[in-house]
Amino acid sequence: MRIRSLRTGAIIAGRVRIASSLPALLRGLIGEPRLRPGDALWLDRCNGIHTFGMRYAIAVVTLRKDGTVVAIHHKVAPCRVIGPVRGGAITVEMLPETLDSGDIRIGDRLALETSP
Repeated sequence: MRIRSLRTGAIIAGRVRIASSLPALLRGLIGEPRLRPGDALWLDRCNGIHTFGMRYAIAVVTLRKDGTVVAIHHKVAPCRVIGPVRGGAITVEMLPETLDSGDIRIGDRLALETSP
């Protein structure tokens, strides 16, 4: 899977893992190998995260159900909480450099696509 910006057409993340089960949502990136540039974790039905147990900072993007960006957190350090965002339904976690290279803005729409 990959994430594409519908405004620019750019691929934001070329390798995306989807977490949709309750155990996967609760675990998130904890205990997983460090993300690489271009990797992302798509958390379905998730509107808030924590970084307790993380060893590196991540970028966090909150989306509505239709993929519209409603919040962007560029660098969330370990041991932090990003509370629920009004209208949020999906959370995407990635490295800050992946977010920065994607030119994502509030109001943009992101789409989850099958990789070719």
